[in-house]
Amino acid sequence: MPTPSRTVQQCIDDMAVDVKAEQTKGLTDANVFSLARDESVDVNGISRLVFMARYCDSDTTTSREELCCLQPYQIQPGARRYLRRLRGILRIGELK
Repeated sequence: MPTPSRTVQQCIDDMAVDVKAEQTKGLTDANVFSLARDESVDVNGISRLVFMARYCDSDTTTSREELCCLQPYQIQPGARRYLRRLRGILRIGELK
């Protein structure tokens, strides 16, 4: 019996919420972390801004690398715009 598309979409949405919660907890609990930003153009010619975070789990020696954001942008962001976007994406004020 085929699975209804609504059920599949709900499963995908639930997994996305779980992944984001796990990622946020990992970054919040990490003793140290680093952020990397990159700009590129995809195969459709759309400029993309990428934020990656690397951190070590607080209770293990496991190193993690997470894609935090991949979004299109029109112009190259300046320092203030970059920091505003970064704060919004990672909620830096909540990270300790």
